[in-house]
Amino acid sequence: MPPTDVTTPTTTSVTTPVTTPVITLASTPGHPSRSIVLDGASNFRDLGGYVGEGGRSVLWRKLFRSDHLGLLSAGDQTRLGQLALQRVADFRGVTERLAQPCALPGAAVHALSIEPSLVQALEGGLTLALRLSEGFEGFEGLDEAATR
Repeated sequence: MPPTDVTTPTTTSVTTPVTTPVITLASTPGHPSRSIVLDGASNFRDLGGYVGEGGRSVLWRKLFRSDHLGLLSAGDQTRLGQLALQRVADFRGVTERLAQPCALPGAAVHALSIEPSLVQALEGGLTLALRLSEGFEGFEGLDEAATR
C-alpha cells in the first residue's frame, strides 16, 4: 500500500499487480477501512490490525468476516474477487448452506457447521445432566425408574 499522510484521512485504491485500481475504500490514518459495503452480505469487514498472542498483528486485507455469502450480487463478486479471497469458512448449518450456497466464485468453501439443532440438543442434554445430578428432582417417573 502506498504511504499516506497519517495526519489526515485519505482514500486509498487497492491495486492488482498490473496496477489497475480495483477497490476504493475510505481509510483512516495508518490503515485501510475495516468495513467493505456489499449488496448481498452484511457486516463484511477486515480483521486486520487486531493484535493476537505474542503481540503479533493480523495482516490487513488477509482475513475477513461477514454474514453468509449466499446472496452476493455480481458487483459483490467482482469486489471480493479483487481481494483474491481463496477460502471461506462457512459456519452455517447444512440446511442453510444448501438453501443459499456460497456465491464467491473460485473460493474453496470449508463447511464448519454449527447446527442450531445441535446447539439446542447440547443445551437440552446439559439441562438433563444438571437435573440428574440433583437427584432426579422435577422429572415425573424418573425417581421410580432410578430405584428399580
